[in-house]
This record gives sequence, structure tokens and C-alpha cells, in this order.
Amino acid sequence: SNKIPFCAEFWTYGYTALDHTFTTRNAAVYCPFEVRGTGTGTMYGFVGDATLTGWQTTGLGTGGTSIPAASWNHIAIVGDGTTIKLYLNGVQYGISSPHPSWPVGARTFYIGRDGDGFATGNSYIDEVCVSIGDPVYTANFTPPTLPFTT
Repeated sequence: SNKIPFCAEFWTYGYTALDHTFTTRNAAVYCPFEVRGTGTGTMYGFVGDATLTGWQTTGLGTGGTSIPAASWNHIAIVGDGTTIKLYLNGVQYGISSPHPSWPVGARTFYIGRDGDGFATGNSYIDEVCVSIGDPVYTANFTPPTLPFTT
């Protein structure tokens, strides 16, 4: 199975635009996951299907509350091999999704835009960390306050 645990996390400020903050998608190839703003002060995520030819889940995070626009916020998308969850400031944000078995292969990772160069957004992004093989968080947590060291 290619249900490899992972955690992709970052701090953001001013996250209200239609930001494609974390993605590996372009028009021709879908990705394991994508996190973006809705343009109305909330966010949602996408989870790629098992063949990466479409979206398995298009509403990860649906039902989440508004993101405070005038402050720094911690966002994490976490896959533990069973489910994928989105967190805002350490609290699970909306619904979760089953963790599909994705094909192994190289993907270009984009931060602040999608693979086609669209929706560059207007937010600040800091302290980006991607962990492969470790979900890092398995329940609600206190976001880190110090810079990442590795």
C-alpha cells in the first residue's frame, strides 16, 4: 500500500483570498492533496483519488470556521495512513477523508500558487514543513511556536 503517513504544515497571515497555498496539481495531473482559501475567509482541501486522475474528496475542511485574517494562523494537512485531516491552529477543521493508496512518482510541489501559475493569493506564508513517513499530529494539538529545526 502507498498510504504513506505525511504532514504538511505552515503558518499564514492574511489567508482570505483564493490562495492555492499547498499543491502539486496542474491542469493535466492531479495531486495527493491541495489546500486553498475559498475567497471568503475559510479554507478547504482536496484529496486526490487512488490514480491521481481526479479528486476523491473536494470538501476536506468543509464546515470549518472563518480564519482570522489579521493574525498568524497555523495550518496543517495530515495523513496517517487511514484518514486525512485539515487542522487550523491545532484544531481539526471540518470533515476528514479516507487516505487513498496513491501511485508512487515524482510531483512538483507548489507553495502560493497552483501548477498552472493561477491564484497566487495575497497571504504571507512562513515556516513550511513537510514530513514524509510521520503524520506528526494524530489529534488536536498545540501548534509549534519555535522555528522548525529539521
